Amino acid sequence: MVTGLAPYAPLIVAVGIIALFAAFLAELRTPEVAAGAAVAVFLLLGILELDDVLGVLSNSAPVTIIALFVVSAALVRTGAIRSFTNVLKRHAKSRGSVVLVGFLLAATLLSAFLNNTPVVMLMIPVAVRLAAELDQSPSRLLIPLSYAAILGGTCTLIGTSTNIIVDSIARQKGMPAFHIFEIAPLGVIIAGAGLVYLLVVRRFLPDRAGVASVLGQVGSPKFLVEIVIEENYPHLGERARDVKELSNEERRIVDIVRHGVSLRRTLPEVHLQAGDIVVVRSPFAEVLTMQEAGKIGVGAQAAKAGAQAAKAGAQAAKAGAQAAKAGAQAAKVGARVGVGEQAGMIEIGSRNSAVFETLVAPKSGLIGRRIAELRMRRRYGVYPIALHRRGVNLKSRFETAPLEVGDTLLLEGAPDDVRRLADEEGLINVAEPSERAWRRDKAPIAIAVMAAIVLGAAFGLMPIAALAIIGAVAVLVFRCVEPDEAVRSVDWQLIGLLVAMLAVGRALDNSGLVETIVAAIVPWLAGANPLIALALVFVMSSLLTELVTNNAVAIIVTPVAISLAAALGVDPRGFIVAVMFGASASFMTPIGYQTNTLVYAAGGYRFADFLKVGAPMHVLVAVIAVIVIPMIWPF
Repeated sequence: MVTGLAPYAPLIVAVGIIALFAAFLAELRTPEVAAGAAVAVFLLLGILELDDVLGVLSNSAPVTIIALFVVSAALVRTGAIRSFTNVLKRHAKSRGSVVLVGFLLAATLLSAFLNNTPVVMLMIPVAVRLAAELDQSPSRLLIPLSYAAILGGTCTLIGTSTNIIVDSIARQKGMPAFHIFEIAPLGVIIAGAGLVYLLVVRRFLPDRAGVASVLGQVGSPKFLVEIVIEENYPHLGERARDVKELSNEERRIVDIVRHGVSLRRTLPEVHLQAGDIVVVRSPFAEVLTMQEAGKIGVGAQAAKAGAQAAKAGAQAAKAGAQAAKAGAQAAKVGARVGVGEQAGMIEIGSRNSAVFETLVAPKSGLIGRRIAELRMRRRYGVYPIALHRRGVNLKSRFETAPLEVGDTLLLEGAPDDVRRLADEEGLINVAEPSERAWRRDKAPIAIAVMAAIVLGAAFGLMPIAALAIIGAVAVLVFRCVEPDEAVRSVDWQLIGLLVAMLAVGRALDNSGLVETIVAAIVPWLAGANPLIALALVFVMSSLLTELVTNNAVAIIVTPVAISLAAALGVDPRGFIVAVMFGASASFMTPIGYQTNTLVYAAGGYRFADFLKVGAPMHVLVAVIAVIVIPMIWPF
């Protein structure tokens, strides 16, 4: 340690942790970068030694979490999880209430054994479809979906990374390892009470519209028509948006391409020139109107586009019948009318278009990138038309704001093009589940591997870390998931954060800050019922996790909870469980837990909606936890 700093080490680390949490809250940098910066400062001041940082890598928690990510990816890739959702969709109309209960139970059960973020990602489109079948707004289902996934994660040791981290820290402190189902009795009680609450309160949830509906983009299928401006066009030199036959209530200019370059960013100021390709979004009836009025020629390209529209329309969930009918009309018209030059404009192509609401997923390749640099039109034939973040339409920064997890991106284009973009770039299509070639023949293997991990841990055959590693290798060997897909399935930002925060936790120990905090608290609790200290630990964990990442909270609070229990002369195990449940009890804000962030935009919620619904849930979970924990883990 730097000479003369030893007496001030607890204060330095305390200030550093407060600054770190402030950085998390302000989102100055991503959490793993902020935590890495704190580690660098502690190394520089000598509070951490290099051996301390390298020693963190021997912790089994990050490796366990990585392996479980891979196994979860195999279950998704083989379609094993999809079978749950397919059953729900089949019976949604006939048995709505039963399906609703089954939907929440499925989310809870899956999250007990899989990382809850991919579970919620997979089930958001299912929730939207289910809401449509029940004639309800998706906002009535999406907050319950997120909360059910959070509750499910608390039912087993492997249900959430927070539990795994807390267990690893407890073992480092000399505590016996937790059994995979040791916390299940409490988790099941809390989950059961929470689901009953959600089913009751769901009807009082706000009836919010999604981003697409708010912006007025949902309606009948449209066509994107590409028109070349000829030298004899009478409106050359005029502002494109002032030309009524190109831009009016029914027709909207999406883009103008000049010499192969998109002018979309300066569209309001573009004046028409010969050779410009104007991309117009219009209902099919308007395309026919332009043709019959002699504005454009509709020909073989339209016939091809019509055939494609008919095929795509048959697959579309919401507007399939309309799109198929429009496609058939287009094919008929295209066959009837020859390619022509009229009024200085030639139509060179048309295709069916729809607006899709997509979410930026946690592992999306678009995170941190700007729409302006993505070249979606050139790469995918898709046009971004709006960006919403936490309920706010980023009009002025639409193309320049770096994309973040949970952002809602409104895209316009052909269904196949949008699906391809969503699959390649890691977006969640809110309207429909992603279509891909499931490896269904490998599903029994993936399920068997997951079952073997659970059973092996239940019977104590091996440590969970070893079982998870063997399971991850097994699904790769049997090609349930490919290596590149496995790598992409891991939330590397989470892993980076865990490693950095474990090093920060080591600084907490080295500095003596834990002892300082406990010494300050114990006099206030001397002679008091240990239940008060337990409640304090739970409340501290749960309130902090509403503001900053739950894993960081768990790493900081767990050592304090263990030392506090020891100082009070009680068994620390119940206090450790309080940290597990408290650090996962993020219900009051959309920023404390990743699943809340995902449903925030998809449901069109406001920040206050989480507070109204989540505050009673928070109190319910806290009361049950504080009452039941001493019954299962006596002081």
